[in-house]
Amino acid sequence: MPNPLPSIEFLRRVVIYDPATGVLTWLPRTPDMIGGATEAARRKSCACWNGQYAGKPALIGIDGYGYYHGPIAGRYLKAHRVAWAIHHGKWPMLEINHRNGDRRDNRIDNLRDVDHRTCLRNCKLSKINTSGHAGVHWHRRTQRWQASIRTTSGIRSLGSFISRDDAVTARQAAEVFEEYDPNHGKPRDFANHFVPAKDRPASADIDRAAAVQRPSAAAPGTGL
Repeated sequence: MPNPLPSIEFLRRVVIYDPATGVLTWLPRTPDMIGGATEAARRKSCACWNGQYAGKPALIGIDGYGYYHGPIAGRYLKAHRVAWAIHHGKWPMLEINHRNGDRRDNRIDNLRDVDHRTCLRNCKLSKINTSGHAGVHWHRRTQRWQASIRTTSGIRSLGSFISRDDAVTARQAAEVFEEYDPNHGKPRDFANHFVPAKDRPASADIDRAAAVQRPSAAAPGTGL
């Protein structure tokens, strides 16, 4: 069972968030936030941790989906969810969607708390897309361009076309009708790749000294 989410108060004790740049930075810690058998041991560990990490970017590991993440209070957290929680004073209720499609742009103006349906309507162009436009592909058997779109009831065909431009036009009209985000289907202009542990920044170890926290530190409990 995963550790409970840390409280907003605890988040604000360990990291500071700049809504204009989206950067999270580690704050200096105090001995009461560090695990240790004795006060002297906690003070020593605290001094070492602060010397190595305080004032440096926080949660800069990259997960398999291209999002920044890192450990806080013994639990790996997405940087964009931590940013939202610190700025708004509460954890997001649904999913955090990056408006411009850049999963590492955590400026507050680029984040919104929305349902999964809305997220699917604001995705970058699929890596396997070969037509250059979402929902449009070349059908080899019919030798025509096919257009389709994902709706609340499933995938809906928009027809087949001799011209690619006609297929794209049909798809664009359907996107407006289905209330897709204007950024949906834009080409990927940043790397979303998995970074092996050996090549990641040292952020994976930055919270190890504070993984054992005192009970009061945390609160209970690709679309087409």
